[in-house]
Amino acid sequence: MPGESLELVIAGYRSSSSGIATFTYELSKALAKAGHSIYLISWGMPRRLEAELTGLGVGVLDLGRDPVELELFGGPLMGYQVLSKRVMDLLEVRRLKSPQIYTIPALGMRSHRIPLVFCWNYTSLKGLVINSLRGLQKHLKIPGIIASTQYIAMDSMIFRRASWIGALTRASHKHHSKTYGGKVIYIPPSISVEDKVKYVRRERPPEKIRILFVSRDLTIPRKNFPTLINALKRLDPRYLERMELVLVGARAEKYWGQLERLRSRGLRIYLTGYVPRDLMPRIYRGTDLLIHIPLYEELGYVVLEAMAHGLAVIASNIPTLRDMVLHKYNGFLVDLERPEEITERLASLLENIEDITKMGLKSIEIAIKTFNPDKTAGRIGHIIKKIL
Repeated sequence: MPGESLELVIAGYRSSSSGIATFTYELSKALAKAGHSIYLISWGMPRRLEAELTGLGVGVLDLGRDPVELELFGGPLMGYQVLSKRVMDLLEVRRLKSPQIYTIPALGMRSHRIPLVFCWNYTSLKGLVINSLRGLQKHLKIPGIIASTQYIAMDSMIFRRASWIGALTRASHKHHSKTYGGKVIYIPPSISVEDKVKYVRRERPPEKIRILFVSRDLTIPRKNFPTLINALKRLDPRYLERMELVLVGARAEKYWGQLERLRSRGLRIYLTGYVPRDLMPRIYRGTDLLIHIPLYEELGYVVLEAMAHGLAVIASNIPTLRDMVLHKYNGFLVDLERPEEITERLASLLENIEDITKMGLKSIEIAIKTFNPDKTAGRIGHIIKKIL
């Protein structure tokens, strides 16, 4: 029956996996608002987010801090053996059924029945190895290849046993459908747009534009921060004087000399250090344009969050980000083989500064239309009912 309430267990939320954590939080919130009884298994959820979910009636089953060190010994295969056992032990103590939804596939290793599991990657093992070699720091390249191999093996084991596989991007849907056929379904991730955001964004172009770059660690090669620095170096000082750069992420000191040179040419730069995701909304509200240019990204939730706060976006022209950024509509997709394209796009926006406001409003429009929590909750509720 439409509107019938379900009791759903979701595994799970890990603070060390920022994109998956945000997706899991948004999904739990959407399903709770749709009237379902939700139990969420988590590690390391911030108090503010936990309180928000609890206020919606979500039962947050917290297993304490995120034990990231488990994956340092034996890789993710050994780590998730332990984590999945903790999940099943907790459910047995609480007398709850096994999870119906796995947002982290590997948490289903000890589960006999997997109704719905979400998949993240959109490439083969060869592609993941290449991405590890290109996108990780030197000391993490070999561990990254080992981890990628183990994740592919675990995902394959879980996907074969799952009733349905939820693909969060069109690229992931296309990739996994080749192996698992019709049980792979495209379910866009959800993002909440506060009503006030639609009206609070600036109604007139600002005299300066405030640009945002976000990374947990600015030195991670995959996030491609040096490319942004080089793009800014190419800009005429008259453009730099009309811009402000907000850098969110740890280890900015590695680029101190280059940032100082940009400052000397007129660019004002704000360094925040690492900011937990639950505190990011205040930063989004104070910026105009997100630049997100990774070499590889399984989803890129930071783009969705920025869009939900009315930011225009300059993003890498890679498969996952094409779902969110429509070229010349709510931002620009740039070819990383032509890094000067970033410079050109920034100069163009500064010459037509009202376009930033227009594109930001289009971002909100896309977030509401395509990544709507009500639609996501309805689709998942329908799938689970069919299985049960």
